[in-house]
This record gives sequence, structure tokens and C-alpha cells, in this order.
Amino acid sequence: MDTANASLNGLKRSVVNAHILLSSAQAHGLSSSEALANCSLSSTDLSSPTGLISARDEIQIIRNILAQCPLESGIGLTVGSRYHLAAFGVWGFALANSATVGEAIQLSLAHSAMTFAFSHLSIQEHGELFHWYFDDADLPDDLKVFSVERDMVALSMVAHDLLGTEFGATEICFNYPEPPHSDMYRKYFNGPLRFSAPRSGFILPQSLLGMPLKVPDDVLKEAETSGFRSNEPGIRGRVRDALLTNLKTLPSMETVADKLCMTVRTLRRKLSNEGTTFRQLVDEVRCERAKELLEHTSMSTDEIARQLSYVDASSFSQAFRRLAGTSPAVYRQARRQTY
Repeated sequence: MDTANASLNGLKRSVVNAHILLSSAQAHGLSSSEALANCSLSSTDLSSPTGLISARDEIQIIRNILAQCPLESGIGLTVGSRYHLAAFGVWGFALANSATVGEAIQLSLAHSAMTFAFSHLSIQEHGELFHWYFDDADLPDDLKVFSVERDMVALSMVAHDLLGTEFGATEICFNYPEPPHSDMYRKYFNGPLRFSAPRSGFILPQSLLGMPLKVPDDVLKEAETSGFRSNEPGIRGRVRDALLTNLKTLPSMETVADKLCMTVRTLRRKLSNEGTTFRQLVDEVRCERAKELLEHTSMSTDEIARQLSYVDASSFSQAFRRLAGTSPAVYRQARRQTY
């Protein structure tokens, strides 16, 4: 257990995990002070939607909850069910803009530190099937079942958001004996359950990897504008919001004008009256989103360029330098040093 703890101590985690744990604790009758006992978190640490907390504090919150809500209550499953695409802010935006299920999975694996999981994620192909593993070897023994339950249910929730339909598997495996509350698993997992398996994870059809994402419009809008929606009045704010929900394909001025039920000429005039242009707003929104991706993900400039509809990484870097006054790499390094 000490070795597992040591491997997690240096990790930084999204503050979203703390908020979801606290809301789950409150739903089970625990106060915030009880859930945060022996943690080093302050109100400031919890206030920023893009903030980071230590894995040590997240583990302590989980242990505080388990002291009052044993696994048999289904707490690991219910915590996992509170995860949805919009909860991840800029990371949800990146996943929602993946072209296929396979692309979203590869993005998750390449940047697993940005996900909700404590489990180590990996995939292996087996003929017409692929296995998505959630390995717990690095986890403290007292957190293994909770973490697998949370991580696998959370994956099901996010997958449902990305596919717009129920997330089903050929088989769902758990590397521990069938628990007393196994009947609750059927509420959260869609597929045959197998306990005492060699490894935990989902067995899925290979064809799923090439399936295009079908994110419902309301889920997509919530994910892409989460923590980033404009509060500006007037046409400027409406154009910014229209751009935010379409950064992967970057709509033309004609498309945005049509969406706002006006002609291009009217839109241009209204923006001029507010001291801006459509081109300036496009640059502004892309630059702000790029800064978020540089600060809060480990995505490469190639990946960020694709997310923001630049031709290539070079075009993105040139545009960012023009708008931000520095290169993406220098900006990322400077921001990371402030954490």
C-alpha cells in the first residue's frame, strides 16, 4: 500500500473530482468539513473550475467518505454516475470534437492524467474485439474496488454523452470477487458482468472504434462552452457563443449570421457598432481556447491545431504568437510554473 501511495503522491488532479466527491458525500449525509477532514485543501483551491488538487487530497476525501459510506452502499458506483462530458471543461471540449470513438479513446489514453481515472487505462486488440482495461496495480488496496467502480461507471457516462445512446459492451469484467452489492451494477452497466476476471475492463466490438461520434446538440453545446460561455451582452457575446460551439469546423460569417437570423451586412454593421469585427472575434475565441488547452492539458501543438481548425501546427503557432505575443511552448511553460 505504501508503494502504491508513493506512486500517486506527485500527481495533480482536476478539482472537478473533488467537487463530484463532495456532492456525493453530501447526498449521503456527510458535511463538506467531514469529507475534507485531514486534507490540505482551502476554499481557494476549490473555487477555480480549472484548478488542480493533489492526488493525496483526493485519496483522503475518498477515505473520509468510505469511513461513513461503505462500498456496500454503492458509493463508488454513484460517484461514477455523476461524471459527464461537460464536467471536464476544456477536456470535454477536446473529446467532443474527436471524429470517431477510436480517436476519442486514443486522446484519452495519450492524456490519461486529464481524465477522471485513478486506474491505469490501456487497450488491446483481440481479433474482432478490443479490451479496454482499467488496471489497479498502482492503487492502495483499500481504494481498489471503489476506484474501479467509479472509473468504469464514469467511462460509461461519458461514452453515453459521446455516442448519444446507451453504451453497451460484449462483456464487462472485474478483477475482484462478486461484491455484496453486485445487483446495483446492473443499474450502471449495460452488458454481461464477469467477476473474478484476470483484469477489469470492457470487452467491446472492434467496429466501435471507427464509429463517428454522435454527441447530442445539447450535450455538445454544454461541453464546448463549459466554463467558457460569454457573459457579454449584445451581438458580440452571441457571436462568441456561436463560434465556441463550432471551433472544430469554424463556421463562416454567413453561417453565423444565418444562425442569428440576420444578413451578413447586418451582422457586420452590428459588430462594427460594438467596436469589433467577425475576424477579430474568431481570433479572440481561438486564442482563448488555445490558452486553456495549453494550460490545462498536455495536448501537442498538432492536436490543438486540429481542435481549433488550423491547417497545421505551424499555422497555429504563428497565429498564437501574433495574438498572444509569445509561442505556444513558452506560454505553456510560463503558465505551468505558476501552479
